[in-house]
Amino acid sequence: MEQRRNESQIDDIYITNNMLPNISKPVLESAKRITNSDHKIIVFEWQPLKQIKQYRTKKRKRVIYLYKETSEERWEEFRREIEQSLEQAENTIKEEIKDEERLNKC
Repeated sequence: MEQRRNESQIDDIYITNNMLPNISKPVLESAKRITNSDHKIIVFEWQPLKQIKQYRTKKRKRVIYLYKETSEERWEEFRREIEQSLEQAENTIKEEIKDEERLNKC
């Protein structure tokens, strides 16, 4: 009668993308001499000091607010716009959520 061996495997090994160019190809080595086990050891070399140029991609332009140069009239206009936006959001929420079914859709 043949005995079945329990086998296991590593499903995933997670590393960051910027580490990939700095590691060698993984090699499986026997652990028999070290631990008297039939398990395998994954061995790879990582060179963390290897320089990689990475350029940040600019997705959008920055908006710079000049608070010190904003007039009182402009601040008042801004306050009214914010109040209107908040009132509209409150009214929309009150109208939309009238029952459990609508609540679950939000």
